[in-house]
Amino acid sequence: MSRNVAQHSTQSKGRVKPQYPRDTVRSGEPGHVDTIENAIGRVVLERSRARQALQVLTGKLIEAQEEERKRIGRELHDASISNWPCLR
Repeated sequence: MSRNVAQHSTQSKGRVKPQYPRDTVRSGEPGHVDTIENAIGRVVLERSRARQALQVLTGKLIEAQEEERKRIGRELHDASISNWPCLR
């Protein structure tokens, strides 16, 4: 089986650019040569998903903090009322 090996080079603005056969190795397989655009696109997508997950987790953390504040507030209120028997 042919691996993704440069077969020949072309001259482009004074630079040598290797030419790779397109159908010899499928995307994701060992030996696959990806374009920089595809690699950047994947990184951008991964960062976007990570940012969304972080936003969800941050929202859950804020909700948990608010619930804890409410619980502590109720406990303090109940404790202060029980310390004032004349107010019942």
